[in-house]
Amino acid sequence: MKNKKIYNLIFALGIVFISFHNPSVKAYATKSGSVNMESLLNVRESESIDSKVIYKLVGNDNVTIVDETEECYKIRVGYDLYGYVDKEHITLKKEASQPRMEDKTMEDTIKENDKYYVDNRKTWVITFNKRLKFDEDDLKGVTVEDKEGKEVPVYVKGDENKISVFPEEDSYQYGESYTLNIGDNIKSFYGDKLKEEKKVEFKIKSENECFGLGENETKYVTNDRPYDWYTSQYDTGKYSNNNSNVACATMALKWLKPDYNKSVEYARSTYINDGKPWDMDMLQAYLEKFGVKSRRVWMSSYEIWNDKPIIDELDKGNILIFGVWVDDIEYNPNTEERVGDFHLRKGKTFSTNAIIVKGYKIVDGKTYFEIYDPACEDYQRYLDGTPKGENRYYSSEQLSKSLHYKYFIVPENK
Repeated sequence: MKNKKIYNLIFALGIVFISFHNPSVKAYATKSGSVNMESLLNVRESESIDSKVIYKLVGNDNVTIVDETEECYKIRVGYDLYGYVDKEHITLKKEASQPRMEDKTMEDTIKENDKYYVDNRKTWVITFNKRLKFDEDDLKGVTVEDKEGKEVPVYVKGDENKISVFPEEDSYQYGESYTLNIGDNIKSFYGDKLKEEKKVEFKIKSENECFGLGENETKYVTNDRPYDWYTSQYDTGKYSNNNSNVACATMALKWLKPDYNKSVEYARSTYINDGKPWDMDMLQAYLEKFGVKSRRVWMSSYEIWNDKPIIDELDKGNILIFGVWVDDIEYNPNTEERVGDFHLRKGKTFSTNAIIVKGYKIVDGKTYFEIYDPACEDYQRYLDGTPKGENRYYSSEQLSKSLHYKYFIVPENK
């Protein structure tokens, strides 16, 4: 997803920012910022430098600030996950200036804005020209409804002259239309009231647009399974950082055999390899141990990239195992898009990483391969809770630049 825009809707009065679900929450107007350092930035559980690291950010990553102390910002880094970072490492973004329009109605303001075609994690910020005083019930009039008029779950918070409305995990569905309602019971600190209820209609972008892929999808092939077979390599015992091939072998067996129940750690204990990463020979030997034959498909020896062998195998219903140079995949600083690399690699060197390619999409004439990347720690999740290594997309061009081996492994799908 491209950087989310926050649309300001100007009314004839303002409001105090509180939590609809928890009125005791300290009032604070959310801010946007970005990381201004080259090395990894730790996000900690509390303000203390000794507290647990729950997330890591890299330079230019975008952050949403929900509170602050004298030295730290409290930021949102996942679905219902918050942590603290030093203020000196965050550069605040300036909000787009917008003139006060005290004599204009809601409808007048909407006409001056762009079309409300937004991401599925869209946050609405409603700005009034006066500070408001209201009871908890007042915010119950700020709702979002689907096209059938059914209310969808959202969080409503306010501060001074702003109300922020952001969705819960599955509130907005791709491609669907919704209406933001602002009830006429909202009143200013001095008792002024909105003259009438206000409404804003908006539509959620398609899945591909939210993922950062584009608009016009002409083909989609995925060899997924109706059960969960994604596996991370982390926290799976000794040498967890050196076992992406082990994790890919485990995923391949889970994909081929729904009743396969061996762990990544079990696989690694079969071929310990002195703590070193498995090579492709070990991966294939482990598959063979469970009766799964595999073969190598060699890419063209010519310099011109040709992804036809990959597409041909995916069209046959197979999954493929690749070895790639992680540093050669372009890093995407937009934390909610799913195209490009998400690894927090600045300040350290990555070698090869094994991934599974399980499908592809052609969007706006460009081919993207759908992958499972086991090098994903538990905290590396999108706001909806999905691991960032699950269903990531690499463009054909990016994959071509990152190949470690000029072949890929095809577990036989019988």
